[in-house]
Amino acid sequence: MAYSKLYITERERVTAAWRRWREIANLLVNHSIGLRTRGKVFEACVKFALLYAAETWTWTSRLMDALYRCDHRMLRYMAGVRWQDRRCSSEVEMMCGVDNLSVKLRQRRLRWVGHVKRVEGGCWVRWGR
Repeated sequence: MAYSKLYITERERVTAAWRRWREIANLLVNHSIGLRTRGKVFEACVKFALLYAAETWTWTSRLMDALYRCDHRMLRYMAGVRWQDRRCSSEVEMMCGVDNLSVKLRQRRLRWVGHVKRVEGGCWVRWGR
């Protein structure tokens, strides 16, 4: 079965994020460090790996679901929140002091559009220069 390029990209990003998570897991689950501080480290390291080059992707519901599942599972583990606690994901995000994934995606895409718009010569594609 041949996988689409989008599925491979999705799998690579989730794998890269979990790899980054495992590298710094001792820091992220350390309860002697404040949850908001751990949230900032999470955004800088793990979420960055999850969203690398995301501004150029085509967004599908399958891709968004995979990214949300990965992000929320990590945040819940970091905050020590179980499903039995009946807390919604937005509540966990507020506890950790991190932005919603869709907010980060929108920021990255708008930043990229700004870079493309400012390219000299009006040609936004550069052929091997």
